[in-house]
Amino acid sequence: MTKMLLLAFTILFAFSPMISYAGTEKDAMKWFARCNNFSLEEETREVIRTCSQAVRIMPAIPEAHLRLGIAHDIVGRYYLSVNSYKQAIAFRKNFMDAYFGLGMAYEMIDDYDEAIRAYSQVVRIDPEFADAHYFLGNAYFMTDSYNNALKSYRSALDLRPKDPEIHLAIGMAYIRLGKFHDAIRSLTHSLKIDSDSASTHFNIGIAYSLNGDRGSALMHYKRLKKLDIGRAEKLHEIIYNN
Repeated sequence: MTKMLLLAFTILFAFSPMISYAGTEKDAMKWFARCNNFSLEEETREVIRTCSQAVRIMPAIPEAHLRLGIAHDIVGRYYLSVNSYKQAIAFRKNFMDAYFGLGMAYEMIDDYDEAIRAYSQVVRIDPEFADAHYFLGNAYFMTDSYNNALKSYRSALDLRPKDPEIHLAIGMAYIRLGKFHDAIRSLTHSLKIDSDSASTHFNIGIAYSLNGDRGSALMHYKRLKKLDIGRAEKLHEIIYNN
């Protein structure tokens, strides 16, 4: 008898997202309207409370699940946000915003393989979405898939050629692949757009050092001292230990 009760509860909870609570569709939409009136940044918990009530009454409101996912992200409840984004996708096929949120939530819990799957869906739905290509590249980078990262970064760069962060990301991927000339070229492009980027000076210093050009590496070390002394000290250590 106990085993049968346990099985019954397991089935109940497995399908609980589909269970509607007391209330009408009109009630659910009123709760969702209230949810939309709250500021995500300033009234996050009210967003969670009201959107949760809406989907309890009527689960098939994909926009409410999306808003819940964003709210859970804001308060750091990433596992809950993953579930909300999945619910949004379950009720709306090819829901790009939900896939994008899902990818970011997976990154926050260090599940980069799942982030790659989510971002891949985004670029399938909208190949012109530069941020999705860039974030997909970052997820590949975190799994040490540097050639795949480069492919995604280049797709992002085609859409946003003057973005210094994309040039920086390409340079960092080339460093990991041991292609220091290519890294220096990409990082130089980044500095032409944003000459005060501490991260770019740090990485181009590494690339020059690994390429055997200590003089150029030290030039970027000197510039970095004015921008970020902590990174400058780390770069100095890399240069003289190489």
